[in-house]
Amino acid sequence: GRRGIAVIGTPVYQGYFSRFQHLVEGMPYDPNLPLYEAWDFGHAHPTVVWAQFPRGGAVVRFLGGVMGEGIFIEDFAPFVRDLRQEWFPDMPEAAVLRAGDPAGATRNSQGTSQNAATILQSYGFSLTTSADWNVPERRNFAIQTLSGYMRRQMPDGEPCFQLNPRFLRISHERRWSQPVLAEAFEAGYVWDELSTARLASPNTRRPRKDGTYDHSMNACEYLTLAFAPGQPAALAGVFHGERMRLEAQVRDDAMRARALRLAQQDHENGDRPRRHRRGGLSRVAQ
Repeated sequence: GRRGIAVIGTPVYQGYFSRFQHLVEGMPYDPNLPLYEAWDFGHAHPTVVWAQFPRGGAVVRFLGGVMGEGIFIEDFAPFVRDLRQEWFPDMPEAAVLRAGDPAGATRNSQGTSQNAATILQSYGFSLTTSADWNVPERRNFAIQTLSGYMRRQMPDGEPCFQLNPRFLRISHERRWSQPVLAEAFEAGYVWDELSTARLASPNTRRPRKDGTYDHSMNACEYLTLAFAPGQPAALAGVFHGERMRLEAQVRDDAMRARALRLAQQDHENGDRPRRHRRGGLSRVAQ
């Protein structure tokens, strides 16, 4: 049925997202945490959203976003860079981690001679992506993860899902504010009731491609697939069954024991500097 916005269909997050519970006007960011930036390369409608995972990943905070209107990635990328510096002035570039639409790695994903990923690299933006992120099962996994955040609270009552509704839409002529993320989570992002009939996975529901809300939601999904922790419910103190609770307790006990051993070694070594070697790729701690 019709709701506050002109969209017909069953909202994907119906019964989970609540403006009263989840909207936080003017919600600040934490300059001591990584800033996650996700890109969707909709043709002439590129979209970026930003988020952080405070409290060890038990909470997700979406901090805003921007969508282009009739604008290609070459013009959109510098605007995103400037807007990020405006909204997150104390966030160093090294602390910004990006994920993106796997379609960006294909030629002419933006109607240009270069693909979107290559264009972003020219601005110094490197993206994490995976070829299966647009597969219905993976998108459904991201939706389930986000809905799980929406239904949980921390022991102190803090919602595990929080949304700053600020969102800009830009064209070559102007820029204007519209709470696209809030509208999408509330009612704009709906299930496509016909899509399963022509999918290879008929038992997996698929959201409708409407040309507006799906871009912002897909960006949120890429961000979730790339950066959300593996067991956010356990991080919030929610355990589905005794086995999960015991496994979490064993992990916590092991971490405490390791910390105690390291503290004892530091004491025995007289606070002598210790060298650590780490191979492979580093990852910013959340």
